Amino acid sequence: MNRATATIFSLAILLASNHAFAIVDPPTFSPATPNSSQPVTALVRNGICHAFLAPGLPGSGIPPLRIERSPGVVDIISPGVISFDPFCINPFEIDSFTIGVLDPGNYQVRIWIIDFTVGFLETTLVASSPLTVTQGPVAQPIPMLGPGAFVMMVLLVLLIALRFLGGHRRSMFVMLAFLGSVTASAQSEQKSLMVLLSTSPNAPLPIQLVAPVEFTAGYLGELSAGLVAENPTHAHFLLSRRATGDFSTWLNAHPDEPRAQLERYVVVVYPESANLQNALSALTADPNVLYAAEPVAVDFATPPDREMAPLLPNPIRNVAKGTPTQTWVTDLGFSGAWTRAGGYGLVATLDNGLNTSHPDLAAFDSSGLYTGGNFLPVYSGDVGRSTSFPPGGVMFDGDVDERQPVTATSAVCDPDGDGLMVASIAGHGTHVAGLIGANDSNADGTVGGCKHCGIASWRTAQELCRPSGFVTIGNNIYGVVQGLTYIADIGVQVVNQSFGGAPASLDVCATSSIYDAWCLAMRNASDRGVLMVSASGNNRTSINFPARDKRVVAVGGLEADLTFWDDRLDLPAGSRTAECPNPTLLGAGLPFGTECGSNFTPAGAGQRRQEVTMSARDVYSTIYPAVNYNTVIECGDSYGDASATDGRGVCTGTSMSAPLYSGMAGLLRSINPLVLPGDPENTIDAIGIRDVVVDSSVVPGGTLIWDAKFGYGIPRADAAASIMLGFVAGNVVKNRVTPLFSFYGSAATDWSYTTVPQGAISLIINQSANYLPQGTLVAGYPAFPESPTAVPLPPAPRANTFVLTTEYRASTSHPNLIPLYWMDRKRNTPLGCTTGAGCNTSSRDFLLLTTVADVNTAKADGFSFRGLQGYVYDRCTPEPSCIPLSAEKLYRKCNTAEDDCAIFLESERVLRESEGYTAAYPVGSNMHIGYAYPNVDTDGDGLVNGFERIIGTRHDIADSDGDGVSDGVEFPLAGIRVSDPCQGPNIQCANAPLFANSFE
Repeated sequence: MNRATATIFSLAILLASNHAFAIVDPPTFSPATPNSSQPVTALVRNGICHAFLAPGLPGSGIPPLRIERSPGVVDIISPGVISFDPFCINPFEIDSFTIGVLDPGNYQVRIWIIDFTVGFLETTLVASSPLTVTQGPVAQPIPMLGPGAFVMMVLLVLLIALRFLGGHRRSMFVMLAFLGSVTASAQSEQKSLMVLLSTSPNAPLPIQLVAPVEFTAGYLGELSAGLVAENPTHAHFLLSRRATGDFSTWLNAHPDEPRAQLERYVVVVYPESANLQNALSALTADPNVLYAAEPVAVDFATPPDREMAPLLPNPIRNVAKGTPTQTWVTDLGFSGAWTRAGGYGLVATLDNGLNTSHPDLAAFDSSGLYTGGNFLPVYSGDVGRSTSFPPGGVMFDGDVDERQPVTATSAVCDPDGDGLMVASIAGHGTHVAGLIGANDSNADGTVGGCKHCGIASWRTAQELCRPSGFVTIGNNIYGVVQGLTYIADIGVQVVNQSFGGAPASLDVCATSSIYDAWCLAMRNASDRGVLMVSASGNNRTSINFPARDKRVVAVGGLEADLTFWDDRLDLPAGSRTAECPNPTLLGAGLPFGTECGSNFTPAGAGQRRQEVTMSARDVYSTIYPAVNYNTVIECGDSYGDASATDGRGVCTGTSMSAPLYSGMAGLLRSINPLVLPGDPENTIDAIGIRDVVVDSSVVPGGTLIWDAKFGYGIPRADAAASIMLGFVAGNVVKNRVTPLFSFYGSAATDWSYTTVPQGAISLIINQSANYLPQGTLVAGYPAFPESPTAVPLPPAPRANTFVLTTEYRASTSHPNLIPLYWMDRKRNTPLGCTTGAGCNTSSRDFLLLTTVADVNTAKADGFSFRGLQGYVYDRCTPEPSCIPLSAEKLYRKCNTAEDDCAIFLESERVLRESEGYTAAYPVGSNMHIGYAYPNVDTDGDGLVNGFERIIGTRHDIADSDGDGVSDGVEFPLAGIRVSDPCQGPNIQCANAPLFANSFE
């Protein structure tokens, strides 16, 4: 949608609603009747979608404030944004402009905005007022002062622009982020375009455009006409973490794969004077450029506080304080699901980071002891502050704390003068992370949807210094693209995106170029089998992007009583209104009423369908301690319980609904890691996780399959967990087994193991020398997920060992189940060497531990914690009678010369010991760590003997019930149960009585 079309469309909405909310009032003056000796200040009330930006420092890309005088006229020309969208969330505020002293006379004071939405290329008159200046006693010089020498960085624009930019790519700014030992910095950058370089013979490589290259008007080098148009200053990689080794080689050999195209993206930076439309036209016509665009804008589905004038408390909402409860636990069936599985999947958040030391999230306490928390720093990173670099900079910040100090961009945001500023608000990311996987093992009672799911936090937000000194935050599209790309590289199974924007088209990735960076990142994640989840939005309108994309789960919101959330937060619970936002309150200057209900599917062909709805109203979870995120809608530590410092509170929005789904999805992916995301709208592809959730959902009233507001309904985690486990002999099975994929990296001299296909892909692609699968091929699972056009596909999965996927044993006669804790360490071998012949600088050790004591020892020895990888049987006595049928002893033994530990069964022990794997780690620990199942399938039905022992089918007969269909087809290893393998005409299921009376 071009600018004219977007404006007409928005104006049509305004006319239909009879409310024009985007305003700049005529200026008033202080003093109201000045004389020629008194400095004059113009006070301008503006709000909703119109807003002024603070003037930029030299080189910032934001134009300066100009105050120009001509006879009878004073023009105040300020950078700002203009929109006519009635759903904007920018509140009313009053900006002041110091004009200075004026000669006696009559003036017309005019207010102009240099419009950011068109790259500061248009200046629009937005308001004016007459001013009379009388003769004063003394004439005064006229100082040319602006409203404050503060840099208002781009994130304000992201927050304001969310409601009107949509899918139309406009100019935005990103911040310089310098990696330091303590701080990140946030400095404003110039105009920029995202550019995908082609693979034509004359096209430059990305590295040839990045430092030390400094573009000038006369410099050509490897550049072509499109890249020098409008005199860019420099370029940087879109992906700061570059592919290396064999992975880089593979990408170069397969340039049409989405991951390879993302690697070829650069961000070209222009001076403030540049005409981006001219630059974009030149790039589009350049044969060495495959695609170029301005980035889109999105923001969190629960908005943060903005600076308001005055900042008023909400007089109506008053969230009740008292004994907090997480009613969603029972409302959505989580308590029942936890009796079947606690989950151990890896779930990522693209958000504002989190409180990294929160006792409900941190995996280790301050002394380094394991506490059971699920936040995994090894899988996390800050790409919101670190998405733009000086020429040639390739930097990465691993600190994802929501209130990490960053370099101050103005003294007003640095009251103590230490050069740093800290976000005035926080909590969105902490709240989201807690809903996914807050620690259930401590005593505070706050839990997440997946008890043991690892949390990979990717911070995609940046700080913004407001002129008042208020430091707010907002999402950064460069960070979103990076984060979504990286989580697909590191083995994440589910990604939560509690943000969105209203797109200009119904399906952004279907209607825009297939080469758009965000769409490529989504395609890459989808190809890898990552389940993507996003908030539908909170403005009672059509579903936001990216939830609008068919590959993404669109999660709408519910009230506390499980009705559809469609009331404004400025009214008491239960009050409904069709007007959103509240025109009465907005007209009175009160910034309430913009959070007024869940988005849904409006009538009309082609609209994205709501998928499910989950709790959204006053949801209780972890929060950033002693800080609030939004005081208007009462989200933060001050709300929901009696303490304002305990790090727990309520928030409202579909930002809360989405992580509840993500936690559920993480739990389900743990039960069977081999099952793909699926798509309930596609009846041809295999049944996946999304299909299972839909099948467990119920539309209130029970008469509809799908509803425009509720989607397929309200999910039940207990029912979904039962479907994932499967039914045999009419009962839910107690557990499943899954392959422990085995790899050896020759350069790393390391054996590594994972139960997660996405984790397996990360081992294959991300090392300096590929880890290659080892052991026996896995029947029923021929390939890891990857792009269907990838040639060749990744090597076939192999595993000698199968482990269990839940903590619940199938029979009381079996030993207890214990988790496999995954950890890794990188250090040179032989120990102490640095470089030179014989020193292996690529050496690495992934290992699996089974006790908390061993985890603590490994952590102290420099190992990083990577969460869980399934379960095995604990050691028992007397052997061999206590060992479950078909299981073998499982060992962890180490080769000290290679600084590596291996996991293997009794049947492999002689071979591994001959290779030097004979030592214990930790020293003195038991090398016999438990029992697991070998990859042995006696009857050839695609199910290993141990699996059939667990579910009750015969391991020596391929068709246990005589119905003509093999057990592996009815109850597939890598899929959802098709039919009951123990309900045919000739049932011979060996363990059928187990289901009648032998469950614990």
